[in-house]
Amino acid sequence: MKVLIINDTGNSYHWGCYGTSTAIKESLRFRGINEIVTFSCEEGSKIENSPKKILLVYSKNKLIRRLASHYYSKHLRRKLPDLWDSLLKSDCVII
Repeated sequence: MKVLIINDTGNSYHWGCYGTSTAIKESLRFRGINEIVTFSCEEGSKIENSPKKILLVYSKNKLIRRLASHYYSKHLRRKLPDLWDSLLKSDCVII
């Protein structure tokens, strides 16, 4: 099983951030997960986070939801191809 951890803080100098990420990874390994891919919180700052655009994904209008989904897929493929590839290849994503 392949697990992707988004916003990994394992390289952080803050002991709480480091400890939390380390504990999550150790817990996964203890449960037999041997393939863990990470996407750091520093890299996460590249993700589009406009509240107006994010909320469109939750619109009651199906067409708006579909367009918003398409926008984020296109955005991730173009701006963050490594993250997009990891998302497609992972069995589980932890945020």
